Amino acid sequence: MCFVLDDSLVSDEKQPVVFTGDAVLGTPSGNFTNLYLYMESLYKLERISDGSMFCVGHSIGLTEEHVIMPARPKIDDYIRTRLEREQQIFDAVSSKADGCTKDEIFDIVYGARGLSEALKQNAFQLIDLHVDKLITEQRLAADNDAGRSHVV
Repeated sequence: MCFVLDDSLVSDEKQPVVFTGDAVLGTPSGNFTNLYLYMESLYKLERISDGSMFCVGHSIGLTEEHVIMPARPKIDDYIRTRLEREQQIFDAVSSKADGCTKDEIFDIVYGARGLSEALKQNAFQLIDLHVDKLITEQRLAADNDAGRSHVV
C-alpha cells in the first residue's frame, strides 16, 4: 500500500510525496507475495513518478537515504528487473517440449551461479511468483500432478 500526500502539506517544492511502503524499498527488489498485483502497483507508481518525491519503505525516521529523486529511474529499474527475470523463466519453460519443474527452471536460470542456500530459497520463491503470474496471464499452465509448468 502506498500513500500520496498533497504537495502543499509537506513541501514548498510543489511536488507530490509518495510513501511507497514495501513496494519500493530502495534495494534491488521490493517485498511482495503476488507478482501480478505487485507489477500492477509498479505501473501505477510509474505513472505518477515524474515530479514526485518517493520516500521508500515506511520511512520511519526519514533521512535523505529514504528519499528517491528522481523516482522514475528507480521504478523503471524495478519493472525492468522483474520483466527480465520473467522472460528468462518463460524461456526456460519454453525450451522443453514437456515444460519444466521448478528445479529445472532453477537449473536453467540460476544454476551456474553457485548461490548460497539463502539465495537459493529466495530464487525458488521468485520462480514460484513468476510462474504464478504467468499462469494468471494465461501464458503458462500448470500440471500439478507432474509438478510441471508448460507454455499455453
